[in-house]
Amino acid sequence: MNHNFHLESRIQKIGREVLLLDAGEDNPRNSEGAFLELKDGRILFVYTRFFGDSWSDFASAALVAITSDNKGETWSEGRIVLKKHPEDTNIMSVSLLRMKNGDIGLFFLRKTPNYNCLPCMMRSFDEGETWTEPKLCLPDHGYYVTNNDRVVRLSNGRLILPANLHVRNENGEPTDVATAHFFLSDDDGETWREAQTHLELPYAHTWSGLQESGVVELRDGTVQGWARTGLGRQYLFASHDGGETWSAPEPSWYFTSAWAPMSIKRLLDGRLMAVLNPIPEYTGQEQYQSWGRTPLACLLSSDDGKTYDQTFLLEDDPNHGFCYTAILPLADRVLLAYCCNGSGEVPLCSTKIKVVMMEELA
Repeated sequence: MNHNFHLESRIQKIGREVLLLDAGEDNPRNSEGAFLELKDGRILFVYTRFFGDSWSDFASAALVAITSDNKGETWSEGRIVLKKHPEDTNIMSVSLLRMKNGDIGLFFLRKTPNYNCLPCMMRSFDEGETWTEPKLCLPDHGYYVTNNDRVVRLSNGRLILPANLHVRNENGEPTDVATAHFFLSDDDGETWREAQTHLELPYAHTWSGLQESGVVELRDGTVQGWARTGLGRQYLFASHDGGETWSAPEPSWYFTSAWAPMSIKRLLDGRLMAVLNPIPEYTGQEQYQSWGRTPLACLLSSDDGKTYDQTFLLEDDPNHGFCYTAILPLADRVLLAYCCNGSGEVPLCSTKIKVVMMEELA
């Protein structure tokens, strides 16, 4: 995939929808989340439910949990995990991680007055029934964005939390221009420190910078990172010392991309799966209906990221958007959850869960 994406019939469409968390009255948006396997075999999914009449990233919201006891085929009713603090504006963008002592770690963004956006963490000792008080993972000021399903554990036990710091304008408001930062924990999330280097795009002037970064560990121990840009491609960078230092960002040959995030995880068969919005040659879509985030494609690599030699189509509606994907690899299937339009008029105000069977990825 080293050129614009072709919407051709030979590209197989995969997956089936099992749940639509659709927006509705007094629930203007259901936003991106993350999966985790529980010890009893159930699957936990936590997402952000918005309340009131605003779908803005700064509107009232709570974190909500649902579970499945049949590998994602059906789901329970939602249960509120955390409400935003009365003085804050919003909470969203969940990551879930199994901790070394067996706890569940839940990471999310806390948006406070004066345009601060701060990754936080809380723990559950009882498989998500109750949670500790949240605590900050980063400094207590700045507009740091960590996407959903982004916090990872390396093979040596270290945790990496990628966070993109947005530059403020003269009024103190965050702009689109961002730099990529990486926060590390060697004590299973008790304390965090920033990596030795952070990254900027190698241009004197850019309207996007590096946004919505993610990382995945390769078999040789290299940590591969990526970030969305407004330049038509994801930009890639790498660390050979566990996230301490990073190479300069370079445009990806494989990942042409709308101004939208990408997600990468390793499947249980060893392949890497990338999910993103490649740039189509032409779809005729109305940008205001999709925000340019269509089609949604799945790329597979069998050589640890050197090449991505299989491409599948997840969504291709030209008038709807799809992005902010969470990935849960299982033995016989992959669960995907991503934002979509649903039945609403505003793009990305609902969340869909889709099952992709492994035989579809052959």
